[in-house]
This record gives sequence, C-alpha cells and structure tokens, in this order.
Amino acid sequence: MTEHSAVRDFTSLRQLLSYLQFHGFRLAVDDVGSGYSGLKSIAEIKPDFIKIDMALIRDIHLHPIKQDLTGTIARFSTSSGITLIAEGVEGSEELRCLQAIGVRYAQGFLFARPGPPFPQADLSAIEE
Repeated sequence: MTEHSAVRDFTSLRQLLSYLQFHGFRLAVDDVGSGYSGLKSIAEIKPDFIKIDMALIRDIHLHPIKQDLTGTIARFSTSSGITLIAEGVEGSEELRCLQAIGVRYAQGFLFARPGPPFPQADLSAIEE
C-alpha cells in the first residue's frame, strides 16, 4: 500500500488487513514522505514495514531537514516495532548518513538493480 492511496473507510480497511495478517501476510506502507496523509494511515493500519520514499532519501547527507525527518521516523519505527526501510539509496554517503540516523535496512542501486517481479498471490484462494 502506498502513502498516495486514499483511504476513506479505515474501519473496513483495518478489518481486511487484520484478516490478512492473521493468515500470515505482512503489511508495508510504501512511499512514506512523498504523499499527503501517511501519518494517519500509519497510525490506523499499524504496518509491519515502513518504506521511506527515495525523494526523502536522495542526497540526505546534504540536507539537515531530511535527516531530522528521517531520524524522527526511525525513532518512531523502533519504538513501535515497525521495520524501517530506506528506498532508492544510490551513494555511499547516503548510506552512511542513514546508518548514523538509525536506519538499519535500505534498498537501491547501491546494492543491486531491480530484479524480475515475483508472482502475485491469489487472494481468492484464502478461505474465510
């Protein structure tokens, strides 16, 4: 689920997500830092993962405000038991800055190019 996804009925969404989590699915909120309502969404759905958008990560080592925002998200994630992942890490300076802030997981061209997509799960196969 991305931060750009508009959610109008959090009660129904939370019920669906609880059902899926009960059946072993894990939930990630993607593109955090680039959308309009991410904090409310994160508070309501209680994800397993938060993925910080590359717009906030790009050149983070040069921007104290980006560092402060990311550090706040990292502290929140740690205290809430949510795994935080930085997207779009391309340079070693960005990686060192993220490590200093407390971000433990990252993805991006610094590590590898994207691979082929995984097969999608058939949700219709889940019995109620």
